[in-house]
Amino acid sequence: VMGQYADLRKDEADRITNDVIKVMADPSLARLFATDALAEVPINGVVEGIGGVAGQIDRLQIENGSVLFADFKTGSRPEGDVPESYQRQMALYAALLAQIYPGHEISGWLVWTESGKVDAFSMEKCVSILELIKINS
Repeated sequence: VMGQYADLRKDEADRITNDVIKVMADPSLARLFATDALAEVPINGVVEGIGGVAGQIDRLQIENGSVLFADFKTGSRPEGDVPESYQRQMALYAALLAQIYPGHEISGWLVWTESGKVDAFSMEKCVSILELIKINS
């Protein structure tokens, strides 16, 4: 994979590779890498009060009435709150998944590859973010 980035220095490629290995080996993230987990899942639809949404979910795992989706961000997590654009992304994905999997518990993780930190997004948190998006639109 790294070979497709000809301008990537070896030290950068090594760091990225090490970050990926570290994330994949983290037991707390194991569900994202289960044999039934899906990768690079396209998603699109309409979120009421917001409009059309299209994106790609990095990892998706569904089991026993529970849907877990994750988006990976390179680098370290910024100080303070999760950037608004990422909060919006997670909330919109949760809203679409709730339409696709009614009655399932929907939750999302924003995974920062360099630091290994995870920001969790419950459906309740996502609904609150969606309400703010609607108010500010």
